[in-house]
Amino acid sequence: MRNRFQIEDLTAQGAWGVVFRAVDVESGAVVAVRRFFPFGIEGGGLQEDERESYRLAVERLAAVRHPALRSVVGGGCDPVDGMPYLATEWVAGGSLAERLAGGALEAGEAIALMGRVLEVCGALSGVLGEDACWVELEPASILAGEGGRGFTFGICPMRWLGADVGGRGMEPLVALADAVMGWQGRV
Repeated sequence: MRNRFQIEDLTAQGAWGVVFRAVDVESGAVVAVRRFFPFGIEGGGLQEDERESYRLAVERLAAVRHPALRSVVGGGCDPVDGMPYLATEWVAGGSLAERLAGGALEAGEAIALMGRVLEVCGALSGVLGEDACWVELEPASILAGEGGRGFTFGICPMRWLGADVGGRGMEPLVALADAVMGWQGRV
């Protein structure tokens, strides 16, 4: 990470890890570099055999292209502590959470959003060899790209590493549908 990605700014952090805005020195493109804690904040990084598996998976995921997916640029593990990181394309724009602060989406927008989620998850499932929800579906992590790109999704590295973060089945999709339609708390 130290050689390929030049960190410019810390953009988000939490118990899950940190996200930096950085420049990919190989391409000159602005990227988002997410360093995360696979076993919690006190749990440490990946072991040597896990690092190799992670590296191979990053290579496979870098080949996936979809207009609603923030493409994987690279990734690896910090050689000092084994903490994994994932670099994806930088998408400028507000989040779905910011959009929902003004009210629920119209039915057509919600249907289009859910269709895009399913398309992206299908593309990722083909590479990862298991049908699952592989993207982050919290409204704050879904970005509305500028220039008409629409909503974009990022890979959830914790789901991909096997952590149970909201489930990999339909549960996260149902929660997203509830959020975008304003149905939380309704029967």
